[in-house]
Amino acid sequence: MSQVIRFFRDNLVARIAEARREGRLGEVEGLQVGLAGAEEKLAQLDRRPAGHATVDLGFPAPPCASTSNARRQVDRRPLLLEHGGVATDDYSAHPWTLQEIKSGAVNDGLRFFDFRTYHAPD
Repeated sequence: MSQVIRFFRDNLVARIAEARREGRLGEVEGLQVGLAGAEEKLAQLDRRPAGHATVDLGFPAPPCASTSNARRQVDRRPLLLEHGGVATDDYSAHPWTLQEIKSGAVNDGLRFFDFRTYHAPD
């Protein structure tokens, strides 16, 4: 996962440099927000305890995933429960337990993978 985030970070850095060269300052500001998010996610990944495995929970499906692809996804939540692990999402630094995910627990005003609340206008 960190390789993908690093790819996006590097792409954002290049796009910021291009936007600056071309004088698109409004675009620079928007891209910097994305860059800050990528840097924060990388920092979160770096803070993970050593020796812990990452488990792909298989949800939520990315917006571009087809319905047939989404149906083929394997439910990996039992692995999380079996190993007593935690999951992280893209919208908070909170390490979510399976119980919190299932119950819809709220932390800092957000549920697990709470895209709509995170991006809701203030």
